[in-house]
Order: sequence, then structure tokens, then C-alpha cells
Amino acid sequence: PNLFDTDGDAIGDGAEVTEHKTDPNKRDTDDDQIADNIEITLGSDPNDPNSIPNTVVLLRDQATGRSWQDGSFWSDGEPASAGKAYQVGGVPGLGATLRSPASRAPLFPGASLALEDGATLRLKHSGHAGFPAITARNATIQQGQAAQSIGIGADIAVSENLTIDIQGENRQLALVGKLSGTGTLTLGGVLGGVLSISSPISAFRGDISIDDITVVNAAPGSIRGGNVKISGELWSDSVVNLAGKRLTLVGSEVKIQLDKDIYLSEFFFQPDREQESEFDLDGLLGDPKGTTINANWFGDPGLGSLNELVATTGPDGETPAGRIIFSADADNDGLPDVWEGENGLDASVDDAQEDGDADGLTNELEFYLAT
Repeated sequence: PNLFDTDGDAIGDGAEVTEHKTDPNKRDTDDDQIADNIEITLGSDPNDPNSIPNTVVLLRDQATGRSWQDGSFWSDGEPASAGKAYQVGGVPGLGATLRSPASRAPLFPGASLALEDGATLRLKHSGHAGFPAITARNATIQQGQAAQSIGIGADIAVSENLTIDIQGENRQLALVGKLSGTGTLTLGGVLGGVLSISSPISAFRGDISIDDITVVNAAPGSIRGGNVKISGELWSDSVVNLAGKRLTLVGSEVKIQLDKDIYLSEFFFQPDREQESEFDLDGLLGDPKGTTINANWFGDPGLGSLNELVATTGPDGETPAGRIIFSADADNDGLPDVWEGENGLDASVDDAQEDGDADGLTNELEFYLAT
């Protein structure tokens, strides 16, 4: 009577007896070598020995020197292998930290990898690692390899929140693959860390927060679809499309480099991270929406410290040619109204996937390719 969970399977005795009809004195009621908490979470029957989950789960957190190649950490007792679905986190009482092996360019062999609530994928490899489709719900991907530039190739579907954490200065991570889903994408870590995103015409439709690190928008359309808040740095190698959305710059260290155009509807500056007070940068201009601003605008001495928010020279001393272009997206088709008007399209009609000039490229592709 003094124990909430007699068998230690992370399911309360009351829930075992009244809800799941399992034995509160046995971690594995049906003796199928799969603990009750795993079966209940994954949807198999904890009272039927013939009902086995289709997903392999991580049992314990992996410490230094361990990786997905160690079978003792998986619920099937085998190293990660081809054709299987894997899950990290989201199961009460089990581990939530998975490490990549400390080898060059490893491949995760499973058919899929689900990073569920509280999961952390800690990257310890060198070179570029390959993954199957990843789903991420309230999870974290960490660049944990000191003073190295590494990469991962994966299509990632985000639900609720995904944090990508660059854990030290002089660490770089290149993310290559399709992004999709909704929620919040938090890109952060330690000042001096760099994250490069190559996700052409991203299908992610949530908000993005860039905290402290430098993020490189390395492919057309990698950053689009939601509001963006920056307290670190954004280097735009390709167009950034926030038409119909808000860009907020936070704190005195924030900076964006305009190598390509950025379309947005609202442009705000929040001087202090700790306070939510902010003001509309577009309001300083007194110009109507639809006008363009180049980097030279921020050299206006009347703006005081704001003139350092946008870099007027690139890392190699070059002068960025990008502009800030205010534009709505009235038909919500992902194309800025200003651009549609300039190219004879109807800003009130969803025509992103149409190909009016019959050149084999949709209007959406023409926008991002600047053709």
C-alpha cells in the first residue's frame, strides 16, 4: 500500500488493475519479453503473448561510447538493423538519449526513427550521417562533436516542437533533407555554432526561432511558412519567403546578412530578450507596404544601434545584394503578392502549382529559382 508502482514498470498499480487489466506485481504480464509499459505505449496487448509491438524502443539512455549499434539498449536485444521501425523517448520509465557511433559517415539502418517526447539524438560521428525518415515530437537533435563540421541527411517531419542544438562554438551541422510538419522549430545552442539548412521549398509550416547560433539558409525555400524570431544570426544564401508572416529581431547581438531577398509582412525589433516590448521597424520608414529596403537603409545614423542589425558586408568583405521586401500573401499560396503582381499573376488566386508559361516549372519553382 506504500508503493504507487509495485513492479516498477512506470504504470501505477491502480491504472494496471482498473484500466489495463495487467498484473501490478509483474513488469511483463503476458511473459512475451516486452514490458507492460512498452506494450501499452505502442498499442499492443500486454495481456496477449502473441501481440508484439511492431516498433523497437530504446530501453536506457546511452552514455559516452555507446551508440545505436549496441543491441543491449534496444527492446529486441539486437543492434539497429534494416527494415525495423525504431522509437526513442515517449515511453514512461525508459531511456530517451540515442547516440550516433563515433565513426565516419554512419548510416542508421532502420526503416524509420521516431523521436518522441523528451528524446535526444546526440550526434557523435564525423562526416555526413544518413538516416531514414525521422518523425520528431518535442525532441532534440544535438551536434555533440567538438570543433567539427558534420552533417546529417534525413527527411524530418516535426510535430509540436523540434530543437536543433549546436552545443559549442566552432561546431557546425549541415542538415540536408525535406522538412515538413507544424509546431515550432527551435535552432539554438552556443554563440559561434553554425547550422546550415538545405531543405529546398520546405513543407514545414510552423514558426522558427534562431537563438544565439548562426543559421545559413543554404537552399531556396529552406526557411518559409511561419513567423521567424532571431536572437542569433541569419545568413541568407537563398531567398527567404515570409510573405504574410512576421520577422522579429531580438537583442543587441542579432544580425542578418542579405545575400538574397527576404519577403515579409511585419518587421519588428525587440531590444531586450528578457522583456517582450518591441517596435515596428517598418513604421520608422513611413513608407507603404510593398516597398523595398536594402542593407544601406540600416546605415542611416538616425537609427542609432539599429544600423548594425543587418550586415553591410559578408564574411569575405562582399556587399550583400539582398533586399527586405514588404509583401502580404492574400491567397495564402506561398507566393508574395508583390512578386505575383510583378509577374502578371493573380494575388487572389492560389496559382503556386500552375505553369502558365508551359516551361515545366511551377510558379512556385520559378519564384525560388528566380527564373
